[in-house]
Amino acid sequence: MVNSSPCSVSPVPENPPLLNLLGGIDLPDAGQIRIDDLTLTDLSEAERTRFRRRHIGFVFQFFNLIPTLTAEENLLLPLS
Repeated sequence: MVNSSPCSVSPVPENPPLLNLLGGIDLPDAGQIRIDDLTLTDLSEAERTRFRRRHIGFVFQFFNLIPTLTAEENLLLPLS
């Protein structure tokens, strides 16, 4: 949807963002994603999660913190 004001709103794209594909969060509908000698599209979700933990850094714009944990515990949670 585009309006006549200086700002416009675009529809959400049907294809996943490139960073989600490169990080193994999403998988492509066709083809492969290869990083070095690793083919992400051949990995299970758990293996892609471990790959992301070890090799890819994401900074999300939303705070998905667990309120009962301390800041340090929230940061360490994905590493456990």
